[in-house]
Amino acid sequence: MKRIWTYIIASICMIFTCNANAAVGWEENFDPLKSTWNEVTAYWTDLAGPTATLTEDDASNSYGVATSEVINVDVSVYSELVITSTAVESGGLYSIQIQEAVEGGAYANAVSYAGTPGTHVINLAALMGWSGTKSFVINIWIEGESKSVTFGQIQLREPAVSAGWSDHFDPINPNWAQATAAWTDEPGTTATLTENDPEKDYGCAGTEVITLDVSQFSELVVASTAMTGAYSIQIQEVGGSTPPKDAISFISEPSTHIINLAKLMGWSGIKSFKINIWIAGEGTSATFDLIQIRKPLPEQPAWTENFNPIKTTWMPVECHWTDAAGPNAVLTLVPPSQEINYGCTYSEIITLDVNDYNELYVKTSEVENGCLYSVQIQEVGGPGVHDAVSYIGTPSEHSINIQELMGWSGVKSFRLFIWLHNNGALNATFNKIELRPKSKAPRFFWHDDFDPLLTTWMEMPIEGEHAYWSDLLGSYAVLTEDNELDSYGKIESQALNADLDVYKELEFKIVDVEEGGRLDVGVQGQGGDWPYFNLVTYVTGPGTYKADIPAITGWSGLKLFRIVLWMNGNNKTATFDYIQLQKDCGTNLLAGDFSEDCKVDFQDLAEIAEAWMNTYDFLDLKDISDNWLVEE
Repeated sequence: MKRIWTYIIASICMIFTCNANAAVGWEENFDPLKSTWNEVTAYWTDLAGPTATLTEDDASNSYGVATSEVINVDVSVYSELVITSTAVESGGLYSIQIQEAVEGGAYANAVSYAGTPGTHVINLAALMGWSGTKSFVINIWIEGESKSVTFGQIQLREPAVSAGWSDHFDPINPNWAQATAAWTDEPGTTATLTENDPEKDYGCAGTEVITLDVSQFSELVVASTAMTGAYSIQIQEVGGSTPPKDAISFISEPSTHIINLAKLMGWSGIKSFKINIWIAGEGTSATFDLIQIRKPLPEQPAWTENFNPIKTTWMPVECHWTDAAGPNAVLTLVPPSQEINYGCTYSEIITLDVNDYNELYVKTSEVENGCLYSVQIQEVGGPGVHDAVSYIGTPSEHSINIQELMGWSGVKSFRLFIWLHNNGALNATFNKIELRPKSKAPRFFWHDDFDPLLTTWMEMPIEGEHAYWSDLLGSYAVLTEDNELDSYGKIESQALNADLDVYKELEFKIVDVEEGGRLDVGVQGQGGDWPYFNLVTYVTGPGTYKADIPAITGWSGLKLFRIVLWMNGNNKTATFDYIQLQKDCGTNLLAGDFSEDCKVDFQDLAEIAEAWMNTYDFLDLKDISDNWLVEE
């Protein structure tokens, strides 16, 4: 229990202090150079900006050393050592040694005989077998008579960052080896790599040496936005026996690839390697906006289109995007003739491991009357083609397991096609498209907390079936019966395409029902014989009401349906606090499940960090500790 508490308290401190970046325990950023280095047999030259050069200066030997000040840090917290070198003189080598600051203390090399520029991320605690507060120095050894090495950073930090190595191309990393292909830095976060081998019709550029624990930083992400040729991404081990392997081969269109580097290479633990990018085609090029090695993101989608702004890599085929304000974009059918009443647009190529990321989530916020949309998965380099969503004519949310839909496993490359079907230039507005891990699906598939009221509710245009919403201040809304011909009226949610094996439960809270009024709640399937089922009936007073949809309807798996609210009584009203389609977490939530997602994990730490010592205190932290990583 004590170890869990230490871990959780350290984690919550991390959330407070470093939501975006890891906290730093000790750093030499060379801007300016620290004056506390002991230049024993090597000396520093401070350069302009955040760099400095260390030169061997031993009169008797061909190697020299400079030693840092004594560093006192808690290596259980600041366990990650990061070293970046930007230039190594030809014939020179450098090593980084950790030496405990006590007589006869332990020492070990974190980096050994590196001869090229590189970024090294080493778990110091694991390397030394340490925990708790330790005192030590960092020795930098330079091998080679009067040789020099230029460094950009030496840092001890919390292992909180998700990225172990990145090039966001803003600006481009200067350490690329441009042997037979040359980088051109473009405005913003892109750069173009062009083949320029004078003898062959292919060329290559390679990264600096990257040293990482691939058991932690296992995910390689490559995003390209334009190309005139084809490119491949190769992983090449440095100082090891693993043969080079292609992570991506002969890609000739814009794409995003997420590859498990550890699985690809059969690696674990600390490895040193380079990323080589090959360009095929005389004088051809490829434009990139991200190359990154990161920790897997269990709570985050692998690929997202949030339309804020829209990705530039969509390809129009009789359908065209218009970026709208906020996280929305409008897709409009523009057929070439009146005889054609359908068209599509398709995404960049997406490569990922569907065993890890198998849920496709699609949300639309508006669909013009008479317009239908479908979402299709098309395998690249394979025969698989299936509709994930078919002929939807209303704003909807969809959650589809593409692994089951396509019968896939492992790494797959595919595109998303969005089709529109209508008899004119009609449109549908999309809010979000994501590929995310199914196991980390949120508790709520759909909810309206009426703050403000969702705009996707359907008020019935049919005479004799009308009811309407009135949004109130705060998280309340009033449903009013408004049927001039009878004493009941209804309103319907958007169409919901939900996996009822996961999202079984409908829950809603009523704060008031006007005297003489009565509320009934049901669901209606969309398609086939349009079956209707009552879920909760004769609601005449305040309360929280729940219904198990599969148990009542007999439905299972992926199902398209609407939630139907019937208000009974002439002009009678019911006041709602919320309504939601959710996972069934049982009668009561686990103590510590503050994010209400049926499990206790880092999301709950983040939740209490937002209101620490205001809404939450150490008793709440104890609840998290008691149920840490428990799922309902």
